[in-house]
Amino acid sequence: MAAWQSQDFLPSHTCGTPGLIPNGVIHGSRYNMGDKIRYSCESGFVLEGHSILTCIVSHGSGAQWDFPSPFCRAEGACGGTLRGTAGSITSPGYPAEYDNNLDCTWSILAEPGDTIALVFNDFLLEDKYDFLEISGTEAPSIWLTGTTLPSPVISNKNWLRIHFTSDSNHRRKGFSAQYQVKKAIELKSRGVKMMPSKDSSHKNAVLSQSGLAGDVCPDPGVPENGKRMGSAFQVGSSVQFSCDDSYVLQGSKSITCQRVTDTLAAWSDHRPICR
Repeated sequence: MAAWQSQDFLPSHTCGTPGLIPNGVIHGSRYNMGDKIRYSCESGFVLEGHSILTCIVSHGSGAQWDFPSPFCRAEGACGGTLRGTAGSITSPGYPAEYDNNLDCTWSILAEPGDTIALVFNDFLLEDKYDFLEISGTEAPSIWLTGTTLPSPVISNKNWLRIHFTSDSNHRRKGFSAQYQVKKAIELKSRGVKMMPSKDSSHKNAVLSQSGLAGDVCPDPGVPENGKRMGSAFQVGSSVQFSCDDSYVLQGSKSITCQRVTDTLAAWSDHRPICR
């Protein structure tokens, strides 16, 4: 998967080369403001993403390409490109178990200046063997695995790329997520803890609880060796947690279901643990 071109040490008027892509061809050799390049794929592959990139003025200083480099997906392979203002992504076959040896990539593309919120409502992967990698955020990549529902993911660019891989052993239910495209100014946290955090980009990090579409948050569950008080999960509702004797609660004693965007809701914090 092609990486976004770094802008370090480039003159302010140039975007620099966006890079080659596997099984693809780049047309054009000028990378200054206003210049365009075009990508195409070799026979047997389908281009996913924008085929034409334009070097534009960045929001800070200098120049940048208006979209990430596309990629070439083998015909018939899972994945795809989504360009709508809202939609959903699920693992192949969901809610049935996904197959082994999958390698799927989805791109969500918005207009320059927009950002994207991705909220999971189901997540069940083979822990530490099957992974979901998300790029297009402040961290280089977010890696998800295991069975803990991830927190909402907010892009800091006008795109998100989601890469799902499974190994040759064991199958799980997979994942279901919904996304919404919004202007960056409209996507403030509103008190909801969102990914990525500074320490959550490691490949084996299992990132935690929150997130569902609509006016309801997912069941936050009950911590092992603990209790939960409260069974209402609508926006504005709160639940409380406590631990059994001889166990100490780590995390928030109370969490509240809050809105992330107009149509997406999530808990204000993750489910705590009892140790």
